[in-house]
Order: sequence, then C-alpha cells, then structure tokens
Amino acid sequence: MEMKIKKVSNGWVVQVDRDDEDFDISVIQNTEDEVLTFNELLIHIENELGPPTSRHSEKRTKILSLPGDKFLGELSKETKDQLIYLRDFCNIFLEDKNE
Repeated sequence: MEMKIKKVSNGWVVQVDRDDEDFDISVIQNTEDEVLTFNELLIHIENELGPPTSRHSEKRTKILSLPGDKFLGELSKETKDQLIYLRDFCNIFLEDKNE
C-alpha cells in the first residue's frame, strides 16, 4: 500500500494505492479552523495506515486539538468538550489502576 498526500489551495488530496489497479482518492477540504482541518487529515491517515486497535487495547492513538499552554482567550465548546473527555479518561484510568 502506498499513500500520497498533496497540499492544494483548498485543503489536501489523499490518494491511497492498494495494489496495481485499486486506489481511493479523498479530499480533505479546508474549513475556517486550520487545526481541525489538519486533525481531519491525520484521522484519515490513521484510519488508512494505523494499527488496528479497540477500546480494550493497551495502546491507542487519539488525535485531539488542545489549546496552547499559554493561551489566554475563551475556549470553544468543542475544545472544552475535548478537555473534559481527556480529564475524565485520565481520572477513570488512574482510579482503576490505583484500586
């Protein structure tokens, strides 16, 4: 399998060649949020090339967008939701391991 990624003016073009004749082309279009668009690209790459995992796997990849450690502005609802998810995950995981 081979993956080709090309940055274009309105986003990213991803071509996945599975064998000599089978291929997929995906377009990840820019949104107003450049970081979330890039996250979408990384998630697409993970889905195509990443190792298979489940909720029961010892290790999994999780792609998040988080605020910079010096960010002083107002957080969006989506960012707050991701931070709450991350906090809750860490609390559950750490509580289970300490018992």
